[in-house]
Amino acid sequence: MRDHCRFSGRSRNRASARVDWPVDLLEETALNSGWPRLPRRLVLAGGSHPFIPEREMTKLTIVAFDGTRHDLDVENGSTVMENAVRNSVPGIEAECGGACACATCHVYVDDAWSAAVGAPEAMEEDMLDFAYDVRPTSRLSCQIKMSEALDGLIVHVPERQA
Repeated sequence: MRDHCRFSGRSRNRASARVDWPVDLLEETALNSGWPRLPRRLVLAGGSHPFIPEREMTKLTIVAFDGTRHDLDVENGSTVMENAVRNSVPGIEAECGGACACATCHVYVDDAWSAAVGAPEAMEEDMLDFAYDVRPTSRLSCQIKMSEALDGLIVHVPERQA
């Protein structure tokens, strides 16, 4: 452990670690993994940490209604909605925050990906009744979890949300 830390000049009882990750990524990784919040001095130091695992990433393309493509590198296990909101993709309102309680994150899965994504479950189908211009490939983006099997997924945002 001492190889990873150096003692602060103010107190021999306090150690501060030097790490090389970007601050926001380090804190987000720790919070998402269920770890307690990292001490501020560790987060502000930035950098790599031996106890924080590497993330597995996949490609996601979200095509806005106006045709603008948003090509994203996203973490496996995250939802299409979370990534759309995080990257400020227009047209994904996500009013319920991903609880499958509204239809404001409605998307059309590209035909080539429809089988891989699969059909919606009963609760999602009920919510899709409230969506605008529902099609056979309609899904709620909060219910599509990214995985290696969906690497390269393409979804289209409808003209408007419910």
